[in-house]
Amino acid sequence: MKKIIPHITIALSLMTLTFFVIDKFNEYMAFMTSELSKIVFAALAVCALITSICLIRENFREEDRKERRMRHVRERSPRNREAEEDER
Repeated sequence: MKKIIPHITIALSLMTLTFFVIDKFNEYMAFMTSELSKIVFAALAVCALITSICLIRENFREEDRKERRMRHVRERSPRNREAEEDER
C-alpha cells in the first residue's frame, strides 16, 4: 500500500494538470467543474494526505534509528570503555 499510493498521487496530479490546461484552452468543455474532475480532486487530496502521513512517520522512525545508532556507537567507543575501566 505504501508503495502504490505515491504512484496514484502522481497519476492524479497529472490528470488534474491536464484538466487544467485543457480547460484553459477550451472552457466550454468544463473539465475543471465536471463531476469527474471533482472525483479526481477528492482522490488526489486523499492520496496526498496518506502519502504525507506515511512520509512524516517514516522520517520520525529514521531519526529515531539514527539516534539509537549514535547512542550505541558512543557507548561502544574506546573512550567510554576506558572511562568504564577507570571507574572500576
